[in-house]
Amino acid sequence: RIAVRVDKGRNEDETILQTAMSRSPFDDTDNVLDYEVVNRREDGTVEALVVAAKSNMLNSWANFLVNAGLKPAAIDVDAFAVCNAFFASSGGLELDKPVAIFNMGEKKSHLSYVKDGVFQTARNVQSGNLDNALQLVSRHMGLEPSVCRSILQGKTKAGFDAEALQN
Repeated sequence: RIAVRVDKGRNEDETILQTAMSRSPFDDTDNVLDYEVVNRREDGTVEALVVAAKSNMLNSWANFLVNAGLKPAAIDVDAFAVCNAFFASSGGLELDKPVAIFNMGEKKSHLSYVKDGVFQTARNVQSGNLDNALQLVSRHMGLEPSVCRSILQGKTKAGFDAEALQN
């Protein structure tokens, strides 16, 4: 989230993007930037949520979707996709309170923070991913990680002692 003063006669879009590109992590030349204005103040200051995504990552996702026969109109970046899903399904939750959303992926995970119903920031979680969880569980259960994965996916019950989970 950034706040930028946009002087009269200046291009708002250009001002927001130039300001964002002068700050980390948005300053990487391989990033694609986008933003959403959340507030325009009377003094000319514009508050915007800015997102940066690696060009090669977006191109890879777009190619994957096109090869699957789809025509993407937009691609949501991981942290924003998780937050959008949260907002869409939050029903009666009080969105004025801070919320941390944990997204555990196969190889990487991240926490997204929401406050007052607005995305604030996201942070990567080191070693908090499915592969590491499977390694830990399989070691404690005395199983191979592949067997543990099959059990969790409901594909097999062979070699699994349900009572072992109680200990």
